[in-house]
Amino acid sequence: MSLPTLSEYDPPAAGEGILDPMGLGVISERLAELLVPSVRARMQRFRFMTAMAVGSIACDSLRDEPIEDASATPAIAFEWLVIEAFVRRIPEVLPGVPGSQKARAVLRQNQRLSPATYLKGPSVFGFNGIYKPLAINLSIVTSDLTPGVKAHELARIWERAHGFDGFVDGTGRSAGARLRSRLTEQIRASVRDGRCSTPTNSALFGELADSLRPDSATSSERNAMRAMVITGDGSRSELAQLLAKRIEDHRAESEILTSIRPEASSDLGARIDAITAYERFAKVLDVCLQTVAHVSYSSNAQPVQPEDFADHENFLYASRSLPALYAQAAEKISAVAETDSLHNRFAIFADPHTPAELALRTLHHHHKIQAEKPPAGKRSWFEEFRGGWVVRSAYGSAIAPVMSESFVHPVRIRAFLRFLQDTAV
Repeated sequence: MSLPTLSEYDPPAAGEGILDPMGLGVISERLAELLVPSVRARMQRFRFMTAMAVGSIACDSLRDEPIEDASATPAIAFEWLVIEAFVRRIPEVLPGVPGSQKARAVLRQNQRLSPATYLKGPSVFGFNGIYKPLAINLSIVTSDLTPGVKAHELARIWERAHGFDGFVDGTGRSAGARLRSRLTEQIRASVRDGRCSTPTNSALFGELADSLRPDSATSSERNAMRAMVITGDGSRSELAQLLAKRIEDHRAESEILTSIRPEASSDLGARIDAITAYERFAKVLDVCLQTVAHVSYSSNAQPVQPEDFADHENFLYASRSLPALYAQAAEKISAVAETDSLHNRFAIFADPHTPAELALRTLHHHHKIQAEKPPAGKRSWFEEFRGGWVVRSAYGSAIAPVMSESFVHPVRIRAFLRFLQDTAV
């Protein structure tokens, strides 16, 4: 008699859903886009936009070649080359390099970067994906990562600084033209082979590591990049000028916005007010959910009931403040954007409720948000049990949540400060 064989783990169709459990993130992202257009909270090293300009030029002649695997495009193959170059040729760990930790593990096993070994979603989580919105906005690349009108300007500054004159034009026998030819051929080979196939001892790795490392931009390159972002009208330009005075400010984003609000124009001030009002509303709702999870976790697997929150300080505060916070958020958002999303999703919190009623509405809203997440819904943090709810082990916390002025979501101020630091001269 043989022992039973375990099949490969097949996760539930509903999956997990730790992110955005109250559905608050979408509106926050839209408001942050009004404040700092095209900058994303995950952006840490803005010199990757120079790498994108260089890569778009090197890949330009490959745009019409057939691609058998959409996960091994020329742009992704270039990304493999750059990340392998950093890991192979730079001994220290560079902070803020997407995919570098994964690449180190792959190279330690004597493997190469490929769709199977690199990031699962490189077009989103690799440096091309992370910096693409801003690079498109600045006309460094197009939506399909071909050279934008600013790509040549940025790449020419880069080629002069590193002795690669002729890279952009790609003609003649200059050092830059030879580098471009070798780089294009290695990208072509990697696309064909479905993995980074550049010889591990290739001088190309050293050239890429030395000239594109995120922390070594020249003053000319930093000036050009900063000018692209802060020149002109609009909230991003004004915000950059205000934040430049606070380049070493390490306070929370909520505190930084409070400090610059008196200096802001009426337009920028209205955007700051909308974000601040919405995040205050979001904070209270988020703390409500976290409070239910904490109380359930602390109840030794006993089901919690709405009445258990009738005297809880967080729900007492929330029941008093949520209607006014909702009204203020609606008023401030209406000055800069439509409020349909706010009303459609959170109108149930606009009216007064007792703490117990609010706890029940919080749970029902969370269940609804989780069930609506694509592609087939996500499981709730809570299981119904004996007429109440028990938090699932992954979501309980022994630490009691507290109300505060901090924001629930990153609103891109910290990322924008990193840009100003990266481009300071």
